[in-house]
Amino acid sequence: MSRRFLPHWQQNKATYFITFRLADSLPQAKLQLLQQEKEEWQKQHPEPLSEAEKAEYNRLFSQKVDKWLDAGIGKCYLKDPQLAKIVADALSYFDGDRYDLKEWVVMPNHVHVIVTPLGNHTLSEITHSWKSFTANKINKSLNRRGQLWQKESYDQIVRSPQHLERVQTYIANHPANVAQASSLYKNVTVTRASSLPEKNTQDGCLTEPNTHSVTQAGSLSKINNQDDCVTTSNNQDDCVTRLRHLLSYNDNSHQFNDYECDYLISVIDNLKIIDIACGSGAFPMGILQKLVFILGKIDPNNTKWKQQQKEKAIQPVLEDIQTAKKISYEDAREEAIQKLQERLAEIEDEFENNEMDYSRKLFLIENCIFGVDIQPIAVQISKLRFFISLIVDQKVNNNQPNRGILPLPNLETKFVAANSLIGIETQSSLRSQEVIEKEEELKQVRQQHFKARTPKTKKKCREKDENLRQEISKLLQSTGLETAIADTLARWNPYDLNSSSDFFESTWMFGVDSFDICIGNPPYVRQEKIKELKPILKQQYDCYTGVADLYVYFFEQAVRLLKEKGVLTYITSNKYFRSGYGQKLRDFLVKKTQLKQLIDFGDAPVFKAIAYPSIIITVTHPSRVSKDNVTNSSRVSNKSNKQDAGATVTNSSRVSNKSNKQDAGATVTHP
Repeated sequence: MSRRFLPHWQQNKATYFITFRLADSLPQAKLQLLQQEKEEWQKQHPEPLSEAEKAEYNRLFSQKVDKWLDAGIGKCYLKDPQLAKIVADALSYFDGDRYDLKEWVVMPNHVHVIVTPLGNHTLSEITHSWKSFTANKINKSLNRRGQLWQKESYDQIVRSPQHLERVQTYIANHPANVAQASSLYKNVTVTRASSLPEKNTQDGCLTEPNTHSVTQAGSLSKINNQDDCVTTSNNQDDCVTRLRHLLSYNDNSHQFNDYECDYLISVIDNLKIIDIACGSGAFPMGILQKLVFILGKIDPNNTKWKQQQKEKAIQPVLEDIQTAKKISYEDAREEAIQKLQERLAEIEDEFENNEMDYSRKLFLIENCIFGVDIQPIAVQISKLRFFISLIVDQKVNNNQPNRGILPLPNLETKFVAANSLIGIETQSSLRSQEVIEKEEELKQVRQQHFKARTPKTKKKCREKDENLRQEISKLLQSTGLETAIADTLARWNPYDLNSSSDFFESTWMFGVDSFDICIGNPPYVRQEKIKELKPILKQQYDCYTGVADLYVYFFEQAVRLLKEKGVLTYITSNKYFRSGYGQKLRDFLVKKTQLKQLIDFGDAPVFKAIAYPSIIITVTHPSRVSKDNVTNSSRVSNKSNKQDAGATVTNSSRVSNKSNKQDAGATVTHP
């Protein structure tokens, strides 16, 4: 049985199997719900437990936590070999002095250890030493502050040689069974002798991390990235092949095991995707359909997807219950539980009474996809496109009110009308804790508005939104932000459907400060038509030149909005490859991104457009900048026959920063 580690839960000369984990490895909502379930189960099963009851407990609780950890939630700092080595060295440092260290393994977001305390050294003292030392070292390496490890650890007393053998085997086999286990240190040996609690000779050794790297939850694009694969296979090519098979439109079954499917679903559910020139929403709709297709393959019955959404719905209610402890606990607790029951019933209804794709689309739209366009009418068309997409997957039931058709979600804070190129300086350093809390409250209000089903509820949410914006504006002014800027933020009203904001600020408008993927087809507007914008573009953009066309600035803005390893994929004019005004943009892309694929159609009329097109897929990767990675794309002259437009494939790690005005033709480059 696994229990939260407490100082009194210790026995002299006992051997323990311990798990401690990074602070962001498990959402608190899951842990608190699990704790409630455990307490209820323990009331029904008082100790001593039978062997069958112990097995049931392990299946219901211990294995569930292990599965959550193995899904790779959080930043997974220990996937970095250097950071994993800090933990490995700390574990071994007092071996034989303060404790007898047996098998252990460092996973990307947690650590498993078998240890026997020696002398008067307690288990709490030993684990505190490991965690405090490594937290300090790792935080310094990452240039970060704050909590690294979760405060509690989980331990089992190893009660027999057979139990020891089981946990040794678990540690030995665990990395091979986990999708994201790539950068790990381990000390593994399975002993079959009845050597408990005497110290065993260690047959294992400190091993260097294997070279196979894996994906981190946060970007679907990384699923299809040869540098980052989610797999339990040691064959990276096999991983890429299976991912491409998953992404291709066919009716064949997917090729992933259950662990990998859980991981992929977690990746998708945590994606943040933006189109900063969304127009009528064609690109956001395209990626929605692709994600729906993938979910349909890896979770055909929606079982995992539904559980994921229910767990997310629990979090705000648990927070309400925690707040209720400080007020009128019983009444407030009952109200919070009632809200939870209603929301879970809504989720059940959304899944059970509609086509499978309806709930996939609904929660992807709510959590993952965002769009911006300067024209309000374009934003309205985008929303209409998404409305129609949801309507077609609802089931008609003539025996239900409104024939069973659910109210459509409110998309005012998913697609906004704004000038996505013009930022506003909010000076994040001035955001006090009170401002941060109010912003989080505003985010919750907008999530409630998304799901609001009645005019009364929508009106209530919008009024609260207005009040919170005014409160945040005043708080920002009190911390030193210019009054004009604070007022500008407060005046932005997402529910005014006929206006377009003259600035864009993603945290303020979407509650999202960075994105995993930026897609789009930026507008091709000649520089002669943007004279009034040039002064502010010059002030805000490194790529500015007096003769650059408008689309150039969409590249730089996209890179700013992306997380590290975020993916930018655009269809744009190819003029920046060769023109003088493209020099700064080429330099910028060389410094800030890693090219994955570039398709230059030269002057081949493959699209009905006023500009010759190109397609680029590139990844923000500033930590791997190298002059050695700068290469030229090969040139193939275009043929007059449209079917014979040349295409050359070359190896290229980064976009070329060379200017070659004669380099017309169709060129394809990828790693």
